[in-house]
Amino acid sequence: MAPEVTLEPLRNGVLALAGAVIVLALLLLIDRGIAAVSNLRRKRREPILSRLLFRALHSSPVDASDFLRLGTFDR
Repeated sequence: MAPEVTLEPLRNGVLALAGAVIVLALLLLIDRGIAAVSNLRRKRREPILSRLLFRALHSSPVDASDFLRLGTFDR
C-alpha cells in the first residue's frame, strides 16, 4: 500500500503566501493613496507659487494674503 502524503505543510505554505500577497496589496493601496494626496497638494500650491515667483521676478509688490494660503515649508 502506498504511504499517505499529508498536505498540511503545503496548506500552511499556501496560506503564508496568500497572507503575503494580501499584505503587499494593502501596502500598494496605501502607497497609491499617499501619492494621490501628494499630487493633489502639489497641484493646489503650484499656481500660487508660480504667481509669487512671477511677481518677485517683475519687482511688483507681493501681496501677503498669498503667503497665508501656503504651508510653512513653502513659505
